[in-house]
Amino acid sequence: MQLAILLAVVCALAHGESAAGPVGGVPWRTALVLMGTIVAPLAAAIGSRRLVRGLAEADSVSAADCERTWTRIEGVTLALWLAVVAATMYLLAWPRVVRSDFGLGGWPLVDELVILLPVVVPLLLLWTVMAQLQWSFQASQAHALGDEAPRYQPWRFVGQCARQHLGLILLPALAVIGAHELVVKFWPAASDGRTALWLFGPLLLAMLVGLPLLLKRIWRTSPLPAGELRETLIGICGEQRVGVRDILVWHTGGQMANAAVAGIVRGCRYVFLTDGLLTRLSSDEVEAVLRHEVGHLTGRHMLLRMLMLTLPLAVWMAATSVVPGLGERLETGLAGLGIPEAIQTSLVLPAVLAAYAILVVGRYSKWLEHEADLAAATNADGSIDRSAAESLARALVKIVGRGPSSRLREWLHPPITERLAVLALAVADPNAAIRFRSRLSRVAWAMGTIYAGAAIALLVAGG
Repeated sequence: MQLAILLAVVCALAHGESAAGPVGGVPWRTALVLMGTIVAPLAAAIGSRRLVRGLAEADSVSAADCERTWTRIEGVTLALWLAVVAATMYLLAWPRVVRSDFGLGGWPLVDELVILLPVVVPLLLLWTVMAQLQWSFQASQAHALGDEAPRYQPWRFVGQCARQHLGLILLPALAVIGAHELVVKFWPAASDGRTALWLFGPLLLAMLVGLPLLLKRIWRTSPLPAGELRETLIGICGEQRVGVRDILVWHTGGQMANAAVAGIVRGCRYVFLTDGLLTRLSSDEVEAVLRHEVGHLTGRHMLLRMLMLTLPLAVWMAATSVVPGLGERLETGLAGLGIPEAIQTSLVLPAVLAAYAILVVGRYSKWLEHEADLAAATNADGSIDRSAAESLARALVKIVGRGPSSRLREWLHPPITERLAVLALAVADPNAAIRFRSRLSRVAWAMGTIYAGAAIALLVAGG
């Protein structure tokens, strides 16, 4: 779902930046936009009606059956939602209506917020439908056990989904856009590309350093209670010489079984373990999951992901410095092919970036996940620990399940079948892990070489 949300937000904001001039027909366009916000949630409600009715009539319905059915409904609903968002932005020209017809283009951040309403409102309604489905399942289970049904509190579920799926995408993006628009409003020279880079580069770095603090507040968290498990987990961090500020429980109402580590600075680094993960896994399995997260830190995976993500920007900056006017030539060439400049900015560029994120960054992130898995199963002497590998494999099965998963839903993580296969191969053939790490090392060196070449090109062009 996060990938779909990211694509929708990027396209909406990119098209908003290219919007120019009024389009007219504001009443009917606005009416259609409002009608579009209920299309996907209504489809989800209709699609899940039979499942909700079955939950109300059955003594017990398995969680696996319920999840499989909802996954199918969710996939269709998200595709429908993306289609409606695309029609809203490109066919109904909603960004132009907001910025020109409504006259909000001169209000910093206000126009972006209104442009994003057709993206966000359907998600909130969709999560309300999911809350009803979740409550129906819990009530069915309680009825089967003879217990009292839980209270229906959809706002808690919707708030949790909003924090999880929207917080990390919208808040940083809106903070950067708002800061940029405010600065440009009072200092027009900041709109220059190089000036903006020097001005907002430190801001982006500060946001990256402060990301764990943002996560701590977006997600409902509390310190992992004192006890044997906490001491063991802190000991693992100490063994790997990884400093963390705290180990936090991420409260999701038991709906998520996941773990994460965030922070590039020791004093601002946290480990997050969801309540669902702590409930489902045994102590040795939780330790294996933590070793996986620590593997991300010792492997400097956050930095490597960021470098891979920004690699096209470095190459583009170097290319435009070496070949003056390259951007204008490219725009002219695409215009000659019948692609207007507005479409280049609002559709072609986001499509290219999305393809790079999915195909390149997604694949590289999956390799890093495999490396973190191997790190969790590796002893201090570099040998593979069969027991640790088996503990991690059991944890992964309990968290993800053995069935196939959607590649778009798990675009940054390999399928569970691949992860189990890599672990099994490493146990059977320790040299396989060595070969895998060697391949990743070559990729890192190649990426470093490209960055070095780009830096040299910028220095030479600047000199």
